[in-house]
Amino acid sequence: MSWNYRIIRSVVEADEVTYALHECYYGNNGDAIPTWTSEPANVLAETRAGLLWVLSVMTEALARPVFEVKDGKLVEVEPAQQLSDDIRKAISNNKKYAEGMV
Repeated sequence: MSWNYRIIRSVVEADEVTYALHECYYGNNGDAIPTWTSEPANVLAETRAGLLWVLSVMTEALARPVFEVKDGKLVEVEPAQQLSDDIRKAISNNKKYAEGMV
């Protein structure tokens, strides 16, 4: 089973929309639509390097499509977006540092 962070959009009222990061889990069958945590993710780690890694993988979610919960399932409601080269480089460097590779 694999996982990542994804953005889930919620419509609170007709004129109020919120976005939150959730942990999403993919089954061994390579499911395209994951299951997700009901509560948004916390930024929490046991070390400073671990916190940097968490922030890096959370930032990767900005490049993925946005989901919304409809009829108990996640449905893609906004397309993926390209991150700038600077942001992608920072993510890569931060993950390497956090994993002890730099």
